[in-house]
Amino acid sequence: MSKALNGPIPGQSLTDEPSGFPWERPPETADPNVAIKMHLDKFADDKFLDSALYLMQSGIPISTLTSTALTVAQGNGIHSVDVSLLIAPVIHKQFKVLADSAGIEYEEYMPQDDPDGEMEREERLKDLLASKLADKSTKGKELISQTMAAIGSPAEEELEDKMAEQEAAPMEATDGPSVTTEAPSAGLMSRGA
Repeated sequence: MSKALNGPIPGQSLTDEPSGFPWERPPETADPNVAIKMHLDKFADDKFLDSALYLMQSGIPISTLTSTALTVAQGNGIHSVDVSLLIAPVIHKQFKVLADSAGIEYEEYMPQDDPDGEMEREERLKDLLASKLADKSTKGKELISQTMAAIGSPAEEELEDKMAEQEAAPMEATDGPSVTTEAPSAGLMSRGA
C-alpha cells in the first residue's frame, strides 16, 4: 500500500482527544518569575549541568543552549512563548555564570563568517577528545594519537582536494569523438518552422 494512503485523513486532528499534548493545554505558569525558578531548579540537577558544560566545551554557543531549553519548556507546557521571550536573558546569563564558574571556554553566540573560528573548534575538539580518552588503555591512547593526527592533517586535505577535482571535472568519453550540443539561438516560432 502506498504511503499516501497511510497518512492522516483530513479532519483527523479534530477527532483526537482534546488537550492530548502539553502545548494544547494552558501552560503550568504564566508568571515569568515562577518560570525562571523552574529553569534555575533544572540547573541544580547534576545530569543537566554535566550535559550543558559538555555542550559548551564542545563549541555549542550559549544562545543555542538557551533557545533550546526554552523551546523544550514550551513543548512540555511549562510556559508560553511570551514568557520565553521575557526570561531568555536571565537563562542566557545563567549559562554564562555556569561556564565561568566551571572555568571553561565558551562561545556566547554563533560566529559570523569567522574563518579562524574553524581552527579553534578543531583544536577544542582535539582537546576534548584527548581529555575524554586520556585514562584509557595504551591501545586507546594509540587510537587517540592517530585520530588527532588525522584531524586536519595534510593527507585529509589532499584527499578532499582530489575528491573536489573529481566532482568538478566533466565526464570525458574515452571511446569516440566528444559530442557537444549547442542551445538553439531562437525558438521554433522565430525560425519559421
